[in-house]
Amino acid sequence: GVARNLTGEILSRIESKGYQLVDIRMVQPDRDVLRAHYAEHEGKPFYDPLVTFMESGPVVAIRVAGHRVIEGIHEEIGGAGGARTHDLTDYESAALTS
Repeated sequence: GVARNLTGEILSRIESKGYQLVDIRMVQPDRDVLRAHYAEHEGKPFYDPLVTFMESGPVVAIRVAGHRVIEGIHEEIGGAGGARTHDLTDYESAALTS
C-alpha cells in the first residue's frame, strides 16, 4: 500500500468491482487503536507482529459501500485476516498499509 505507492492501484481495483468509496483518509493508528481493532486475534501467533506492522507507517483507511462489499474487499486484499466483519452489512472499513 502506502510505502510502496500502491494506494491508487488498490483503490482502483476496489472501484472497478463497482464499490463506492464513501470516506477515505490517511492516518497513523496508535497501538491502542490497533489492539482494539484486532482484539479478536489476541493470543494468536500473528497478533503482535500484525499490530507492530500496522503501526509501522501511515494507513489509508477507507469506508466502502456496495453489495456484498465485505466479501469483495476480503477477496481483493487477500482474505479476512484481521478484518472485523461482525455487525457490518453493506459497509466495510479496510486499512491499506505498507
